Formats: sequence, C-alpha cells, structure tokens
Amino acid sequence: MDRTLKRNSSLEKTLNSSSGGLPTIPSGGTLSSRTNSQSSIGNTGGSSNDLSRPSINSTPKARLSRPSSREQILNEFKQGPDSTLRLSSGSGRVLTNVEFQVTANTEVGDLVVVTGSSLELGSWEPRNGVVLSTDDRRYPMWTAIVDLPTGQTIEYKYAIMKQDGAIAWESDIENRMITPEGTSVVLEDGRFNSERARLLNKKKQSLEKGKKDLGKHFLELQASLDKNDTIYIITYRLPLSTHRDPVTGKYTFEWLSQLSDSKLREMDNTKVMRSMSRHATYVIENLRDLRSRCNVWYVGGLGIDVSEEEQENVEKELAEKFQCIPVFLPRDMSSEFEDFCHDILKPVFHFFHPTDRNMCCAFSAGAKWQLYNAVNLRYVTPVVQNFNDGDIVFVFDLELLMAPTLIGSRARTANVCFFFNTPFPSSEIFRTLPIRKQILNSLLNSNFIQFHDYNYARHFLSCCSTLLGIEHRPTRGGLMLLIFNGHHCYIRACHVGIDAPSLCERLKEPQVTQELERWKAKFAESGKQVILCGYDDLEPLTGITLKLSAFRNILNGFPEFRKNLLLIQVAIPLHDSRGELMHKEYVNQVHAASEQIEKEYPGSLMLLTEKMPFGPRCALFAQCDALVMASVRHGLSLVPFEFVLCNEFGGKKGSLVVSEFAACSRVIPGAMRTNPFRDEDFAKAIVKCLRQAPHERQHYHLQQVDWCKTHTVERWAETILLDMKRVRESMIINGEDVKRAASCRVGLVKSTYKEISSNVLKADQVGGRGGG
Repeated sequence: MDRTLKRNSSLEKTLNSSSGGLPTIPSGGTLSSRTNSQSSIGNTGGSSNDLSRPSINSTPKARLSRPSSREQILNEFKQGPDSTLRLSSGSGRVLTNVEFQVTANTEVGDLVVVTGSSLELGSWEPRNGVVLSTDDRRYPMWTAIVDLPTGQTIEYKYAIMKQDGAIAWESDIENRMITPEGTSVVLEDGRFNSERARLLNKKKQSLEKGKKDLGKHFLELQASLDKNDTIYIITYRLPLSTHRDPVTGKYTFEWLSQLSDSKLREMDNTKVMRSMSRHATYVIENLRDLRSRCNVWYVGGLGIDVSEEEQENVEKELAEKFQCIPVFLPRDMSSEFEDFCHDILKPVFHFFHPTDRNMCCAFSAGAKWQLYNAVNLRYVTPVVQNFNDGDIVFVFDLELLMAPTLIGSRARTANVCFFFNTPFPSSEIFRTLPIRKQILNSLLNSNFIQFHDYNYARHFLSCCSTLLGIEHRPTRGGLMLLIFNGHHCYIRACHVGIDAPSLCERLKEPQVTQELERWKAKFAESGKQVILCGYDDLEPLTGITLKLSAFRNILNGFPEFRKNLLLIQVAIPLHDSRGELMHKEYVNQVHAASEQIEKEYPGSLMLLTEKMPFGPRCALFAQCDALVMASVRHGLSLVPFEFVLCNEFGGKKGSLVVSEFAACSRVIPGAMRTNPFRDEDFAKAIVKCLRQAPHERQHYHLQQVDWCKTHTVERWAETILLDMKRVRESMIINGEDVKRAASCRVGLVKSTYKEISSNVLKADQVGGRGGG
C-alpha cells in the first residue's frame, strides 16, 4: 500500500479532531542562515489553530496562501507537488524544474514537507510548503518536483509533520540553499536533519578518529603528499618545445628549460608568441619537481597544428615520455580564441577601461564568448574523463576562466585551485564585462583561488561583494573564505619565487662563463662603468617608453652620469598566432625614443630587440649595477629574482628599481619602489640607487638573495597543496559536504551548460579527442 495515502488518512483524523490545526513554526524559533545568505526568516507569529494567512499582493500567483477549509488542505496534500500552480509564460519569469530528494524515516501518518524563503515553498510556513511523496519501493526516499524562479537564491529546510500535529524541523543543520539554473535540477540532499558529507575513497575516516578531530581547524591537521595523489595541471600552452622535421615529418618534444642556447638559435621559429603571462610558463614547468612525491599530469595545447592522422601518435608519445595530455585546436579556432583573450579580457584585467564597442560585439549572440566556452570545454574534458575522487586540479590564467564550473559540473568532488598570474581589476573596471557574473560564479566553483598580490585578491573580494552580494571572512592561516551556495572557496595571496637551486647550478655551465667574458670586453670597449639593464616584452604594459623618458631625464639633470652610464634595454617583440608583429605603434614609439636619446647622448643606450638565450641573459645580469622595471601593470614577473641570483654569481651587489605596479615589488626586500608615471621621481629613484652606500647595498642584496633561495616554486606549490588537503580533510571530519551542489554549478552559457550537465559527455559535444 502506498505510504503517502496511509499518512494522509491519518492526518485527516487529526484535522477533524477538536485539537486540530496544522502547526506553524515554533514561537520564537529562528532558522539559522549561512554566511553568504540573507538574514534568516524567523517566527511567522501565527498560532497553531490559525489555518489562514493574509493575502500578499504580488505579481506571482504561485501558492500565496492555502484556504482555510480542512478538506481543501487535505486534497492539496493528497495531490502532491503537481497541485502547485505553475507560472505562465506571460509572467515574464524563467523557471527551473527542481526535484527535491531526501531520505527520512517516518511513522505511518507522518508527512515530509519542504518549505523555504520563496513563495513557491510556502515562505517558511510548513502548511504552505511542498509535500514530498514516497511508496513501498522508494521508502525511505521522499521526492517532490516544483518550479522555482531561475537565478534566485532560496533557503529551505525539510520538516516532518507528525500525526499528532507536531512539526519536527531539521534543527541540527543550517538552512539548505539553492540557486536554480538551467531547465531542471535534481537535489540529492541526503538524510533528513544532516548535511550530506562524501568520504573520498582514498581518505575514509574511522569513527574514533572523526570524534577525536571533530571541530579542529585545518591548520591543526597533518597532511603530506604521497604517491597516490594525482595533480592535473591545466594550462593553455604546455611548457614544451615542439619541432616538426620538414623532411621526415617527425615531431620532437623537449621541456623548455632543457633547451640549450644552440638549439634555440637553430630553431626555425624564433618569434616569441604572445601569452597572458610568459613567466607563468616557467612556474608551470617547475611544478614537475613534485613528481618525486606524487603524480603530476599536464593538460594543454602544443601551439602548432597536428593533423588528425598524427594526433593519436602524438598523444601516446606525450603520455609515455612527458605525462602530458595534448589538446588539439584548429588553427582558425585558436586564433580567434587568442584574439578574444588578448583584445578583450587582457586589457580589462590589466585595468584598461574599454572605450569602444568591440566589448559589446565580442559578447553578442553567437560571437566569441561562445567560442571561449567551447575551448574551455575541450581543455577540461581529459580531466573529467580521467578524474578519480581526491584528485587535485590546478587551472592557470585568463584563458581558462570557465574551467572551474565545467570541472565541477561533472567531477563534483574535484579539489580545484585557480591561479591568477595576471592582475585582477577593481570592481569599477571588472563590472564593464557583460559576463562578469558568469566569470565570478565559475571562479567560485574553485576550492582555492591563488593570487600573487593581496591587492588583486582584495579586488576580487570586492567584486564578489558588489556584484554577487557575497561577503568574505578571514580565517586562520592567512586565508579568506567565501561561501557560495554552500560551497567553500578560499582566497590565497602568496607570491611565487624561482627554482633557485637549478638556476645556481646552470650558472656554472661553460657557456655562461664565455658570455660573461664577452660582456666584460664589450663594456670595457665602450668605456662605461655604470651599467643599467632592463628586460621586458615589447608591449605597452611593460612601460619601456616611461623608462626611456626617465633615463633621458637622468642624463639631462645629472651631468656626472653622462660619460659613464649605459642602459642596456632588451625589448622582446611579440607575435600573434598568425606570426604578425603585435603593438606596432608602440614599437615605433620605443624606437623613436631610443633614437632621440642616442642622438643627444651617443653611446648611452643599447636597444636589443630579441629574446636572449639563457647564457647571454644571465651573463648580462651578472655584470649590471641595477635592474630597472617600469611596468604599468604586471601580475607576475620573475626577472628581478633571476637578476639577484645572477648578480650574486657575478660578484656584484646590484640594486633593484621596480615599479610599484608590479606584484613582485611588494615581496622582494630592499627594492626601490617607484611610480614610473612621474618622470622626475623615477629618475631620482634610479640615481638614489646608484649613489647608495656600498654597505647599504650589500645589506639589501643579501636579504634579496636569501629570499630568492628560500621562496622556491616547489615550496610555494607544496604549501598550496597541503593547505588544500588540510581543508578537504577538515571538511570531511566535520561532516561538511565536499561535493558541489547543483545550485553551485552555474555560470555557463545555456548550450554549454546543457552539454556538460548531461549524464555522459558525448564525443561530439566535447570536441572529440581527450587525453588517455
């Protein structure tokens, strides 16, 4: 016999008794709320015998109140969730079909009701809520289907309406939350009156350990890396050099750091390709050092076209020799994708306010934003296909902003960390993006978000507060916590260093010594005794023109430096995926400024427009007295750290003059921070460094060397990994849900969301090939 009918017949006897009346929320009772939610709804103020509620004048017509007739109330209960009035298409609201599922052990005559903060769920009045149904086959699983407004955050709880008229609330947990998205959502809410926690297969906890560690902060837990841990690193471009022999057609691959200077000079393609942060490639490659303690897999593109016939062989070779999974994009697709990232996203994230209609055109229907999501889908597909509970996923930079929500929609227990190697703009600039909320929603699907500068983290927190209404709270360990629809997202700010042991070892190579002698001879020939150097990409963000202007002011205002001061500026031209030179107008400005200085003060400036291999670059740094950076905005630059170690190798005690708009200026000790937009102040800062007393210069130099040797890439990555594992361990022990709820997986364009939310990722939906 159907259990629901038994409970309804029993309830009818209760209503017909003299003591009757459905109960309201207990007097004085207040439902708790989550940190990122609105204030919770308290007591309605009605008595247990008052069956009617005042009418509410509102446009929606869905269940504003229940009639006072006991027979009509019972009829609605018996009809179940289908009795809920559905909004018509003329109401102007978009609805999502939501199925509630909860496991509850009840007695004959009891009813399970879901009620919450929306009118459709009864506005916290159990009598006006949605009744769940069950039968002999499904019991103790109770279900109900209801249409809820799409995009509206709703708090709710389950309640059991007893046969005697009492109401049993979920009193041991906080309000549940949902933000309906898409056409349909299934909520698997676990057991009644308990948060659903998923114990990962690799980390099952005993009852005794759980009781012992319950309530501990994550910093108090022990964590370590082991061979069972798997880390997927998703990056737009793999840190590999790929070369195809024009005669045999065979592909050869090599890690970028292992390329010798001679090989770099012999390669046909000497053009430097544009990227969001070229220095991030160095950091990503150095994460290979973690392979001695855990499994590390790379997922990314190769930057060259590979024919379909050769893709399978390339995949096999990269998987066996490099533990890399390639993502193949057609040339036209990759070119349009890169154009969108560099022309639309990069300027906004580097604090440039859009002033033309290219922004609107890029996000119009069927334009590049849909292409952006499609490319992100291709990159996450190999991870989704190979994912196991407990795996950690690292996602890097602006090219993959939608990856966290794409991963979370299929790999719901994935431990995801998103890395920003670029700045993050203030809310006033970020809000100019038409898809601002989609980006934030996707990023908040991450478990950790890593910034190199706290200022950028502060901007991100401000955007979450301004645009989403989500406030953060500080936690022990220097982290900031955001709770997004019940999902915990931690914000971290810690600047990465360089691989100091490997660099110091490579400085002993013979080629470095040979280049060192060559630079010494060149400087002796020029007669210059004080050497300044700059090493930047040839683009407006690096501020080369500002640096040249300040250098000209030094020569004009300080005559004593005119004879013995030399600036060596290395400006690396950038090219797009089509091989065309970028920023041509700025390139002309740099050449014009250098020609003017050379005309007024011959021999004072050496402009080199090429990328230097390792040997000549390090030899140059070893002989310079100061490094000058004039970045207009820079998220990650490792040049100052390399300069310090090379300077130490060459026996110099050089100084650093760094723009205050570069993230590294806030972490490296003893650097002279300056505003490059103030020519005179910039020039005075350089002169101050050159006039610095030897003992003072040595003091700061030793601090800088110690910082560079201590803060390595491996240590930085290990700290992040251990924090992620401790937080996950703490959540499991405390009974919190580590599985992303359906309400959290939002932020996609509609077509992509439907594809990724299906039960099976089809090959034609995700772009065919993934890694194996």
